[in-house]
Amino acid sequence: IEGGAQIITSVLKNNLANRLVTVIAPKIIGSGIEAVGDLNIRNLESAKKLSIQKVLRRGDDIIVDSRLI
Repeated sequence: IEGGAQIITSVLKNNLANRLVTVIAPKIIGSGIEAVGDLNIRNLESAKKLSIQKVLRRGDDIIVDSRLI
């Protein structure tokens, strides 16, 4: 699923994904839109945990392929 913060937040809250692919582009644009909204997680022990499977570089971008555990 590719989407904005509202879709990504809903998918994570409802445990509908087991994989997360994050693309990091070397650009700074100042204040922007959040990637993930409030997941009602209030401490680090409750945080969603990721296991990084693969890191790729495509041009200037970095792609991180992770599994949610």
